[in-house]
Amino acid sequence: MVQDKFSYNLIYYLLCFLPLSIIIGPTVSLISIILISILFLIIWIRKNDFVFQNNYLINFFLILFIYLIFNTFLGIEFENSYSRNLGFIRFILLFFAINYLFIKLKNKNNIFKFWLIILSILIFDSYYEVVFGANIFGWGDKDEALGPRIISFFKDEAIVGAYLAGFFLIISSNFLNNKNSKYKKVYFLTFFLTSILLIFLTGERSNFLKAIFGASIFLFLSKEITKKNILYILILFSLVITVVLSSSSYLKLDRYSYLINFISIKDGQIEIKDNLYFYLYKSGYHVFSENKIFGVGTKNYRKYSEKRSKELRNTEDKNKFIIDTHPHQIYLEFLSEHGLFGTIIVLSLFIFVFFKMLKIIILNRNNIQIACFCYLVSIFLPLIPSGSFFTDFNSTLFWINFSIFFAVSKESNIFKLK
Repeated sequence: MVQDKFSYNLIYYLLCFLPLSIIIGPTVSLISIILISILFLIIWIRKNDFVFQNNYLINFFLILFIYLIFNTFLGIEFENSYSRNLGFIRFILLFFAINYLFIKLKNKNNIFKFWLIILSILIFDSYYEVVFGANIFGWGDKDEALGPRIISFFKDEAIVGAYLAGFFLIISSNFLNNKNSKYKKVYFLTFFLTSILLIFLTGERSNFLKAIFGASIFLFLSKEITKKNILYILILFSLVITVVLSSSSYLKLDRYSYLINFISIKDGQIEIKDNLYFYLYKSGYHVFSENKIFGVGTKNYRKYSEKRSKELRNTEDKNKFIIDTHPHQIYLEFLSEHGLFGTIIVLSLFIFVFFKMLKIIILNRNNIQIACFCYLVSIFLPLIPSGSFFTDFNSTLFWINFSIFFAVSKESNIFKLK
């Protein structure tokens, strides 16, 4: 009994500090998720005080995991694929653990309070870097205030925007769930706008567009937000963005000008200006076109690009393949590494699950559930550049949102107590 309580409490605190573990680094977040998974298995074996409901979720994970194992053996390089595909089991167990914790917890808000503290510190540090050119530890380019990409506690990676996009809607929506606070909309608005503005300031353009897309859906679906509130938010945000752009030539000319200037019309013809992403997209398409059915396998895009670049180096097609870790677009990543077969399976599974949940979302209007839904849908936006779907950082953010998406509602939680 004592051991079960210890395991339960440890899962709780590991989940509370999971956003912090992501900031510290991929190794720490990986260890945290593995520990959560092992502890959940211990509880499952020893206590077994729950039963499964919503069996379609079990089928969802079973089909997805079996397919990933299948993909491992079809890829051009088994060693590249097996650790990432086999390692997916940790996200399945993370999903189970979060769902179990949420049906046992009386006050789920405590977890989000921890997350609020962690994100607030990151947001403060990032704004400090915006003003002074370096964060509180001195990381960043001190000579370029309001200029270079914001790195904050990530030290040498410009992923603050991606990280914040993974959590800000959950934290913002949790303010709206506080029925006892008459200032809940003020708290919501403050955190909501502060977060979106910071994502804009990071210069991570695709993450900003995804955040705007997700935020717009949230404002539309949340029953707490009125049309008047939306109008105030739009006016205030537009004014702030205008002021920021007028103050920063870096953001105006270097990071965001392409949004309106990358397409031009000359002599009646539409011209698209050169952009690295277009070359990466083309490269992803070429990898897919040569491996249409099953793709090259998870994490094998780079391996195949290197191989084909060497083979074509003395031909006119030498620039067809760009050597990079992935083609920087989620659908091209799926097509190049999983082919038509895998892409259809993966996308069909997610589409089925999202449509299955739509009725619950519309009827319950659970703000946190809506927030997770908005983030998850934004990940699948077409055309916009994206990080690799299967890397540790992006996968962790995605599956945390996916887990909470189901966990916060009794109707959608995969478990119910005996």
